[in-house]
Amino acid sequence: MNSLNPLVSVILPTFNREKTIGNSIKSVLNQTYTNFELIIVDDASEDDTERIVNSIQDQRIRYIKHKKNKGGGAARNTGIKIARGEFIAFQDSDDQWERTKLELQINTFKQVGDEIGVVYTAFLRHKDNTVEYIPREEITEKEGYIHSRLLHGNFITTQTAVVRRECFLKAGMFDERLPRLQDWELWLRISKYYQFKLIDQPLVNVYYTENSISSNTFAYIKALTIILRKHRKEFEKRKIVKTHLSSMASCAFLVGDIYHNMQYIIKKFLLFLPPKYSFFYIHYLLEEILKLKKCIEKQEDMRHRYYSYYRLINQWLKNKNNGKSVFEYFKNNGIGSIAIYGIGEMGLRLYEELKGTSIKISYFIEKNFDQEFATENVKVVALDDITYKDKVDAIVITPIYDFNNIKEILLNKKLDFTIISLEEIVNKIC
Repeated sequence: MNSLNPLVSVILPTFNREKTIGNSIKSVLNQTYTNFELIIVDDASEDDTERIVNSIQDQRIRYIKHKKNKGGGAARNTGIKIARGEFIAFQDSDDQWERTKLELQINTFKQVGDEIGVVYTAFLRHKDNTVEYIPREEITEKEGYIHSRLLHGNFITTQTAVVRRECFLKAGMFDERLPRLQDWELWLRISKYYQFKLIDQPLVNVYYTENSISSNTFAYIKALTIILRKHRKEFEKRKIVKTHLSSMASCAFLVGDIYHNMQYIIKKFLLFLPPKYSFFYIHYLLEEILKLKKCIEKQEDMRHRYYSYYRLINQWLKNKNNGKSVFEYFKNNGIGSIAIYGIGEMGLRLYEELKGTSIKISYFIEKNFDQEFATENVKVVALDDITYKDKVDAIVITPIYDFNNIKEILLNKKLDFTIISLEEIVNKIC
């Protein structure tokens, strides 16, 4: 280390962040460690960012503006190339540092050897009114040679890191092709040669915004595809390619255009593999997509069922509050005896409302049931066992979703019964 107070170059890339960059800059200028330069690289902003930066008078600020937008990786590289410091730190234009961040990190560098290339801190991620502490407790390998752990996924954001300048000479700078995950890919390279040191205190507040590059799902797919190709042998050696393919499959399915995303992943990554690997991984990727599709369809089906159930219960209660009961429907339609299909909540609600009226409940019906109903001495008949001898004026089907299937089964038995859904009854008397 060249001095007791080495110069730190803080690089802050920005693009159209007029509403947040002021506070971000102040959180750097207010550091208790003062021997730094702040290099602000404006990636061709079109808003009021330049005026806001120039309005802050501090001789430690260096402002550079790209003529055209090049992306976050390129902006950081611009800063690295002109940096004068022995150490390089990074800040983002919508995040904030705690005042002692740089001081604690530089003090840590003074206490360790040259094998430590990166000192990073924990951080708080603010998203959708929630706050998450990172790195999480379940991540056990947070210090030392953490290359193997980083291959599973990233837990170090650039805003938390101070890096020895020599790391970039040894491992290279940010990969400018990446629209996301630039920090992760950089750590993968640096961690091959250097150890990492963690200050387990949340010294950075990171704010997630929907219009930030971090929220762009296709950018994630594109970036991960590039990283898997670039570090393929290391991922394969540790047998974790499938882990990241599963992640891409989730994104490919959730962002909508599955065909386009799948085509991109196959074309840009899988077809570059040896045939035996490409066939295996393509098959695996397709299986993951199908699993996700079934899972989402099941969740959507359950959501619709609960919504339909709530809507029916709500209407039923409104009818009762207005003095209208299901009894009126049967009475007005000349129905004196019924069978109730379903011994669930709806079936029992109907039973309780009609109990004690002139409507006779002859029996319950269940699809697969061969025992007596334990309460009220009302028998239960299995659906397959119903015959014309079980004569009633009407069968009321209480399940909302299965009405058409159950009705078709009953009609195929050629029974001379009226078949009606509970939902129809409730809606007709409202």
